[in-house]
Amino acid sequence: MLDGAQCVFLPPQAQPRWCSICNQTKPPLTQHCYVCKRCVAKQDHHCPWVSGCVGFRNYRYFFLFIFWLWTGCAYAAITMLSARIRRVGVGVRLVEFAFTISVSVFCALSLLLGWHVYLVLTAQTTVEFHRQLGKRPERRRRGETYVNPLDRGWADNWKRALVPRGANGHGVAFNGKMWWLVWMLPLKRAPIGDGVMYF
Repeated sequence: MLDGAQCVFLPPQAQPRWCSICNQTKPPLTQHCYVCKRCVAKQDHHCPWVSGCVGFRNYRYFFLFIFWLWTGCAYAAITMLSARIRRVGVGVRLVEFAFTISVSVFCALSLLLGWHVYLVLTAQTTVEFHRQLGKRPERRRRGETYVNPLDRGWADNWKRALVPRGANGHGVAFNGKMWWLVWMLPLKRAPIGDGVMYF
């Protein structure tokens, strides 16, 4: 049984809803994907590149894919730049072409990675961000400010989204030690929580 202090209890308006398309209840933060034709827990977006939805079960792998691709592009750009400066290896045109491609992809990935870092640090998904963005003018008129009930601070948000479940089945891998290093490792462990309650 889980300790109540670890649980994130959502406000009453976030209680399970009914999906009229699937004809079943939807847990909080679940969205129906019209492409996949099913409800996805904590859906971030439908990604044509991975041919499926990015949500609770695979968000960490999506984030790591972007991160390591971004890192690889930076490495390739630096390698090509140093080869160009030293005039080592194959033709100069080929090195310049590879450098241009890697810098271009690096810049595009920097925007995407920066966006998802922001979402992780604020405990949001792309769907939630756009939903709250649409409600912002009405809240401003009423003098209200939105407080995300899942936001536990930058470090805890990062751990909950990207550090895999520990070997004991709950909590953070390595009992919280070295979580800042563990998040980037491709460990095949389930995320923390069950898709209905988030820890």
